[in-house]
Amino acid sequence: MWRVGRGKAAAAALALGIAALAVLFVPGSAGAEGEEDVKDPSGVCTLGQWQKDSAKCIEGLPDVPKDACKEVPAPSSPDSGLAGWFAKDPAVSDDPHAGVYSLYGYAGYQSRLYDVGCLGGTPVDSYTGANALAGGEFMIATGITGASNALREWAWQPADAWGWSDGLVKTATQAVYEKVFSIFGIITVGVVGLYLIWRSRQAEMSSAMTTVGWALFILILVTAVAKWPTESAQVADSAMTTALTTVNNAVGPPSGCDGQPQPCEDKRPAAVRASDTVTENLLYRNWLRSTLGSADNEAAKFYGRALYQSTAFSWTEMEAARKDPAERTRLVEVKAQQWRKLAGQIQRSYPESYENLQGIRSWERVGAGFLAILSALLFALFDITASILIILGFLLIRWAIIALPIIGTIAILKPAGGGFKRLINIVLSAVINVIIFGVAAAVYLFAVDQILSSKLAPWLQVLLIALTGAAAWMLLRPYRRMLALGGGGSMRDSFWGASKKEKEEKVKIVERGARGSGGTSGEERPETRSEELTRVMDDAGSDRPEVRRDPAPAARSGSAPGMSVYRPGGRRTGSTVTAYEPSESPRVFSSSRPD
Repeated sequence: MWRVGRGKAAAAALALGIAALAVLFVPGSAGAEGEEDVKDPSGVCTLGQWQKDSAKCIEGLPDVPKDACKEVPAPSSPDSGLAGWFAKDPAVSDDPHAGVYSLYGYAGYQSRLYDVGCLGGTPVDSYTGANALAGGEFMIATGITGASNALREWAWQPADAWGWSDGLVKTATQAVYEKVFSIFGIITVGVVGLYLIWRSRQAEMSSAMTTVGWALFILILVTAVAKWPTESAQVADSAMTTALTTVNNAVGPPSGCDGQPQPCEDKRPAAVRASDTVTENLLYRNWLRSTLGSADNEAAKFYGRALYQSTAFSWTEMEAARKDPAERTRLVEVKAQQWRKLAGQIQRSYPESYENLQGIRSWERVGAGFLAILSALLFALFDITASILIILGFLLIRWAIIALPIIGTIAILKPAGGGFKRLINIVLSAVINVIIFGVAAAVYLFAVDQILSSKLAPWLQVLLIALTGAAAWMLLRPYRRMLALGGGGSMRDSFWGASKKEKEEKVKIVERGARGSGGTSGEERPETRSEELTRVMDDAGSDRPEVRRDPAPAARSGSAPGMSVYRPGGRRTGSTVTAYEPSESPRVFSSSRPD
């Protein structure tokens, strides 16, 4: 019953996931026509101008003098906080299509207080507790998103990620070839010669030629790989990278040139475009919800991006600030003035959003932070897993190149070539997993982007992200094990085999099935067990001859038909009933006499 229930639950989850994917492609309500031409309440710029050149638009806003009770938050660096551990400058700041991740990394996602009143010239801190909690939530969300982005970029850009391993692969492979294969390989070739001489008595030319051909194939392959180990790894990388690039260009994150007049060039790699999409949807929009009350209200549309930029250093600005302290001071003052102007305009035009900006609605910030954690976590579950499997595929190929001379030393002898065949199967499995999960990750990212860009309620977006990841995980179940094509049931079984306890459990299952099919109760007699049960019990380590059945029982004189006789020191015969017959060896008697 439990298995049936679990199957129904899995089918229901899969159906919901497929339904979720169907919802993604239902056209939503289009935005108002000509929305970019609408001017903000100040009349300084249109929405399109605010999005393209916010710094110029801020210059047109009224100046706001400094106020000790309105402490402006200091801007943060792109590699700050927990997510900074994973941050790296993508070096595409000059690309006009660069997103918030490409330009600002993980800067600015803090929960700040502003204009909450003064007591004796000092800002009050009655909202500090809830805002600190919200800040901690955003720190966790940025950390999860940072890990997901870093692993994806490593998985999708193997040329940059695996350069460090070229020296390792070359040195280790050539050392193993010289110290192991070149010495012990000669011994194995000698064994092959002796094996051929021994088999020559059977006059099987085809078998001898197969053995010789196999040995030559192994010798040539191992020598070629040992001669060019780095090139061998790069050939495998190139094949898998080409497949990943093709998939990402087809269904991956959209390019900034989509729908733009040509010529147009988006310099961002597919992995960086994906990180821009993820960071904007999971972090930036939730930060807007925390700071301005919503990610889609007018205050967020007009002033959200400019407000974020005034709290964050870009990669270019951070580099200049670290080189010149005076430049850092100037940048901090410029961003502080921009914050004051924007805050003043929001206070005049959108007082309800200004309360969120102040931090007065602190528990709403806590809710937005929780939503950021939940969204990032549910998204990262599948995304990180897919990236790790892709990385593991590239790593397995490099270890296979290093291990090939060792395995090839034994595999020269064809009857001992099982390890070599298993190695090839593992490499093929790794290649297939890289391609399969690369496709799945690209499609999953596209689906998540469609979900978060839709007009659905936030809770439904989070639910659809979870269901989409669950559906992808269930559909890719046959490909989740790297050693599946190598013949192993699991990674532990592939190396160590099934444990004795597992074999005993298998015996119990077969015994229960045999009793159930026979309609009998109690323990089954050994001589009536089926052939399958006998084989399973033999695998479990049973050496009792009376539980085994000969395929063709031979009749024996002096015994009843169908009777199997067990004789100590002799051999067993028959298959139906087991009888005991004493040994026919002469009896020996001894006696002792007291002195």
